[in-house]
Formats: sequence, C-alpha cells, structure tokens
Amino acid sequence: RRWVGEVDARDGSISAFYEGTQYGAVRGGVFPVSSDGDCANGGCETAGMPMPYADATEAGQAEQFGDSYGNLACVDPGAATETTLIGPYVRIADTCGVVSESATCGGGLDLGMKAGENCAVAPGASLGDTAASRTAYYHMNRIAQVARFYDPANTWLNSRLTVNVNVNGTCNANWTGSVVNMYGSGSNCNNTGENAGILVHEWGHGYDQNDGGGMDKPSEAYSDIVNIIATRASGSSAASSSAMRSTPGPQAIKASSASQCGQRSGSGV
Repeated sequence: RRWVGEVDARDGSISAFYEGTQYGAVRGGVFPVSSDGDCANGGCETAGMPMPYADATEAGQAEQFGDSYGNLACVDPGAATETTLIGPYVRIADTCGVVSESATCGGGLDLGMKAGENCAVAPGASLGDTAASRTAYYHMNRIAQVARFYDPANTWLNSRLTVNVNVNGTCNANWTGSVVNMYGSGSNCNNTGENAGILVHEWGHGYDQNDGGGMDKPSEAYSDIVNIIATRASGSSAASSSAMRSTPGPQAIKASSASQCGQRSGSGV
C-alpha cells in the first residue's frame, strides 16, 4: 500500500494523511444459482461479480492475487494487466481454450457476460472466457473460503484445485479423486459448470476425501449436505442434484430423465 502525507509549508503541520494506493478489480458475469432462466430465483447471469483471489500480472510487475472480492492494488493504474483465472485456490481449465483477459489495472478487468452456449464468448474475448469458467471459478472459491474458516489448517483447502469446464459430453459432472469435471450443455441439459448446486456438490466429494476422515459412505449424502448448507436450500430444490445422479462411474451427477437436466440446485452461495 502507498500512503500520502501532506504538510503545510507555512508551519510544517500535517494537513492530510491518507492511503494513496489505487485499486482495480477482476469481475465478470456469474450465474448465482443456475442458467435455467428463472431470474427471480438466481437463474439469470449477474454482471460484475467478483472473481475471488484472481491472479493479475501488471506490466513490469510480479504476479499478484486479488482479495476475496477480486480487488487488486495497482502500481501503475494505467499499466496493462492480465488475468488467467488461475488463483491460489482454484485453477480453471476450460476445454474451449485458455482464459487470458487484459485491461488497465486502474480501469479493472471485466470478463463480460455469457455470449452463448458452451464455448461461445463475446467478440474479442479469449477462448476460455466462458460463462462456465467464470461461474465455476466464483462458486468453487466461495465454498472453499467458507471451509477454510472452519478448517484453516487443511492442506487440500489451501492447495490449488483444478476445475475442468465445458468437458466434452452432457448431463454430467464428477470428482475424479483429484480434479472436478463439469460438462457442457446439450441433450436438453444445461451446462453443469453454470450450476452452483452441482459445482458445490462435486467440490463436496473432494472435501470428503480430504477432510481427514476418509470417504464417507455414502459420499453422496456428504456432498448433498455440503450443497444444502452452502446454497441454503432444502427439500426438492436442494435435492435436484441428487435426482440427476447415476450410480455408475466416479461420483457422477447425471440426468435420469431429460426433464431433470439443468434444474436449480438452491438459492445461491
């Protein structure tokens, strides 16, 4: 931080003392709950959401990470600054391409809004700046932030989790034992990387595996409880991710019928 002091030249008294650091921020569109279009219940994208702990490299300076609201301290507010959504706790790997967005530090980096399904991005945006990238980055950081408050010494919570989004396939999501996979839209299913409940559910499998007590049986119940607590939902709303789960495969959430795809999974993180 930079502090500025102003001294009265007549008598040497301090007339002002304040923080002179100029700040920027990394923000972008995020689906609070899902992309089902039910705006009254979090089903529409919200602009200008913070990208928690986002990486930022200002020209000529070392890489820094923003705070939990995506705020950055600028050395030169006019300098070009880049983010790739590879923070200290979450790394987004979009099969559509790399996230790489730049702007002046003081002006802030706005990653924009959804331009279409899966790999569609706004004109001029990087290939990986998709709605799934931004939404997954936001929700995975938020749930991990809450968990670190209660379990601050947990190694897994303080490590970088890779989240693959727009994975080839539909109506599915899974925890592999080391990474989270979120699938694209299609076959009457919404993009699972744009659904907070499914994202948090899969993260719950990872925490179950790494909370020090081994995998619970059933781990599905553990993840559902994490989702219910995180999204502050109960009953049929919270259970929608359970309804989309299939028994085969590594902790998969899969639609048992087309009508269950892309349902809301809560009221927001």
